[in-house]
This record gives sequence, structure tokens and C-alpha cells, in this order.
Amino acid sequence: MTAVRDLVKSRTHLDQARELVRAAELDDARAYAGALTMGWSREELASLGLKEPDKVARIQRRATRQRTAPPAAPAPATAE
Repeated sequence: MTAVRDLVKSRTHLDQARELVRAAELDDARAYAGALTMGWSREELASLGLKEPDKVARIQRRATRQRTAPPAAPAPATAE
């Protein structure tokens, strides 16, 4: 029974840590976007060692894939 309690405690701790990381990634992405909005370029930020946040890069890659995907064919009409 102690092993199960330890596992539950460990998983709870892991879930909390993941939530902290998600919140930190979101804060970082917002701060990066704020710097861009204030006129900083990606190149300037990179020269300061501030590369684009991974979360922003993932979102941009996903958006690019969705924009470049061919339009879905319309569903065939069913006759009743």
C-alpha cells in the first residue's frame, strides 16, 4: 500500500510541475509577443540570446500547416 501512496504522491507532484511549466511557457510566449509588438525584431531578440519560445514556434508551424493544407472536398450529397 505504501508503494501506491508514493506513486499517487509522485504523480500529483508531476501534474503540478507540468502545470507550472505550461503557465511559464504561456507567460514567456506573451512576453515575447509583447517585445515584438513594441518593435523588437526576431533577429534582435535572437542576438540577445532570446530565441523564439518553443510554444510560439509550435503554434506558428501548426497555423502554417493549416493554411497550406488543400481545402477539404465537400461531402457528397445524399439523395433521400
